[in-house]
Amino acid sequence: MDAKFEYTVDNVVPPPQRIHKVCRYPFPIMKVNDSFFVPEGKLKTVVSASQSYRNMEKQKGNVVGFASREVEGGIRCWRIK
Repeated sequence: MDAKFEYTVDNVVPPPQRIHKVCRYPFPIMKVNDSFFVPEGKLKTVVSASQSYRNMEKQKGNVVGFASREVEGGIRCWRIK
């Protein structure tokens, strides 16, 4: 059985380098009970970013947790774990 394909397979092309995003918020330097303030921020954006960081750390075996709340003038996010 001799299959003919429209595309050829290359085995000498290396995969692209993985791109590491720079964190917009200071999650990597936060200790438990630290917080930061985002003036006129959106709660959904901060919560989503903290969940992404938490999941990334979970893959490394680290346990982190964050709580974010709307406060006067913006959003405050605390590291709780």
